[in-house]
Amino acid sequence: QAGQGGEAMMMLAAVLALAAGPLPMMTPEQVTLLAERIALAKAASAHMKAGRVEEAVAAMTRVHEIDLRIVGPLYRLTELSAARLAVAC
Repeated sequence: QAGQGGEAMMMLAAVLALAAGPLPMMTPEQVTLLAERIALAKAASAHMKAGRVEEAVAAMTRVHEIDLRIVGPLYRLTELSAARLAVAC
């Protein structure tokens, strides 16, 4: 019985890794959107630091829209962009 917990965890990790499968390649459109997202996130941060809340919220809203389009609603990146937007509002 000793050590079986560790073995079970290793088996679970292996099964989950196989079930997840490889990540799909990004399309050219997604690559373009990702570059836009990065620029918008930087702009949003600069706007917030400068006290331009409306501009920051507009940029964060677009960041969240891009996250939804690239990775969908059930992804950590999308969750984080939604949380940042909520805090800013």
